[in-house]
Amino acid sequence: MNSLTRGDVFGFVAWAALGVGMLSGCAEKANPDLATPAATVQKYLAIADQLAAAREINIGGVREGLQCFSKADRDWFNKNFKDFPLDEITGNAAMAISEPAIRGSFVFMYGVVPRGPKGAGKPLEVTAESAADATVKVDNYFTIPLVKEGPNWRIKGIFGKDAN
Repeated sequence: MNSLTRGDVFGFVAWAALGVGMLSGCAEKANPDLATPAATVQKYLAIADQLAAAREINIGGVREGLQCFSKADRDWFNKNFKDFPLDEITGNAAMAISEPAIRGSFVFMYGVVPRGPKGAGKPLEVTAESAADATVKVDNYFTIPLVKEGPNWRIKGIFGKDAN
């Protein structure tokens, strides 16, 4: 019979807080970093650069990065991160991470970030925008769809989702 340890409960609570961002109340609050399609992409690029340069797991940075994605994408990631084969992401079959918050952060840092656009400060062009969705092109190369959720713009589609 399996029993939960204190570490299991802590891991679940930590990962749940990471995934939902400790929502307070039902209505989403306006976030100036996500106020426009270009602002959202610029925020993600800055976080992605920090995570790509990190030498250790950065749970806080991953939490911020996930907040740039739509609720549907965050929900998908939270449901599926545990099934990402880490050896395919890192090339190291010996890597065995069971702690949910660390594994989820590891998958985001080494599975999602490398498959997305790079370079905070690169030129951005909003190529389409309506009341509900938008498209931003990064450095005239990488096209990112966004969706409006409440007062904030969010990236639509986890980078690398279709690769797994």
